[in-house]
Amino acid sequence: MIPASRSQVETGLTLDRVRDYWDNTHDAYLTHVGTTFQAGRIAIGSSARESNLWLARAAGLATGQQVLDAGCGVCGPSIDIARHIPGLRIVGITLSSRQATTAARLVRDASLAGRIRVVNGDYHALPFPDRTFDAVLFLESLGYGINLTGLILSVFHVTRPGGSLYVKDVFRRDRLWSDQEARELAEFDQAYSQRTPTIHDCIEAASAAGFESIQSRELSNVTTAHAHQAMFDDANAKTLSAFGRVHYRRHTCLPVYFAELTARRPR
Repeated sequence: MIPASRSQVETGLTLDRVRDYWDNTHDAYLTHVGTTFQAGRIAIGSSARESNLWLARAAGLATGQQVLDAGCGVCGPSIDIARHIPGLRIVGITLSSRQATTAARLVRDASLAGRIRVVNGDYHALPFPDRTFDAVLFLESLGYGINLTGLILSVFHVTRPGGSLYVKDVFRRDRLWSDQEARELAEFDQAYSQRTPTIHDCIEAASAAGFESIQSRELSNVTTAHAHQAMFDDANAKTLSAFGRVHYRRHTCLPVYFAELTARRPR
């Protein structure tokens, strides 16, 4: 058994690289994936909306709350959630100026400009007063964190006492069993310009920041069928799409899985 050392999963991740990745793949995501930029959907139906509303319930979101969508993409999940939960207000933050522009347009088109605000900025240095939000969401966006400990500490400061943290993401296994697994993980991180954390990395970061009641679990009810379909332009899976040309890899033992983490700031 080979420990998953930092050198095996290091991708040279920087803010500039993350920003360039999302700006450069913006059109491909919109065309082939849709407005919810998530590889895994909760398999309760065939739509991104159903999956997003499941995540909202898992996060305990409710009417009257102020929510931060950290790494919001083009606000597809935020729009679904705001439409479903009256009186909920959401602030989405994204590093990509292209995402921010598209998100603002989609929010306006959905007549939700009074309830969803889009900020173009770095979620490591959140431009909000302390104790602003009742809940903070990371929906497949935590892997773009450059400094996980500092990121979660920044989130802790803007969370109100008694407020919650909810993470749904792809995580790597704690230990890699083979050189092939290590190579496939490195290819995966390279393709998506991220650094896949372990769930224990996140638990430790949340605990160090001051969160309590930290719980995690593997999500077995996730499908990636839509993400696979997005890789191809044809139903026979022979012609790669613009999305697939950037991301498609033939993995045989990729050591990742979907999981969620919940935590709460002490009152």
